[in-house]
Amino acid sequence: MSEFEPTCERFIAYFDLMGFKDFVYRHSHGEVKKTIDFVCKIVKTIDSVGLEALNGKTNKAPNSLSEVAVRAVVFSDSVIFISNGDTIHDAREIIFVSKYFLCKLFDKSIPVKGALAYGTFTADFEKSSFFGRPLIDAFLLAGEAHFYGAVLHNTFETYWKSIDELRRMDSVKSKPVPIKGGYITHSYIDIDMEGYKALFPDVESLEVVIEKFYESVSGSTRLYVDNTKKVYSTTRGDSSERMGLLSS
Repeated sequence: MSEFEPTCERFIAYFDLMGFKDFVYRHSHGEVKKTIDFVCKIVKTIDSVGLEALNGKTNKAPNSLSEVAVRAVVFSDSVIFISNGDTIHDAREIIFVSKYFLCKLFDKSIPVKGALAYGTFTADFEKSSFFGRPLIDAFLLAGEAHFYGAVLHNTFETYWKSIDELRRMDSVKSKPVPIKGGYITHSYIDIDMEGYKALFPDVESLEVVIEKFYESVSGSTRLYVDNTKKVYSTTRGDSSERMGLLSS
């Protein structure tokens, strides 16, 4: 792994913890701190592994957190993952990290949405300086998403589709997803039951995990949960078996 360059072409994944202001008002400071501490713990794990990879201290198998050269930044209720560069490996790893992050937060019923973008970006950790068009692109697109998950900005999507199909990951799907204003075709990060069980072997079904979000929201906000169920249940053709809707 090469040294983390402050300014270069790279991939950005921006995530927003939804309903955070309301959560702060409705819960004790201790409960809010517990939630943020959990998010920071996940982020710290990814960031520390990124540093180890950049320093050449890891040698474990691919597709695990042991080889991820992705750094992370937390701003209040926002989380940003930043790749080391713009290689195919960097693209795959930031997708892997994003899926891992989503799964971890889903398990704790923490509502989150985000977007991934690509372009020139400055990430100077020594100066705490972070800026560039990819962050703005990801921020604006995440704001349009109307479900819990992460979509790919056209800058990232174009790069991804230019890669040989055999080198892509099954974690990225493309179909109409709920964006404010209606369903619009976009690439997004899929959360499949097989991948989820790899992290949480005892989980009953992804449907059950998503439905837990209903316990903390009412009214129009529940549309996010409805939409989230539709996004992940229709990835492979409205498969009821895949979502655990049918009992054996």
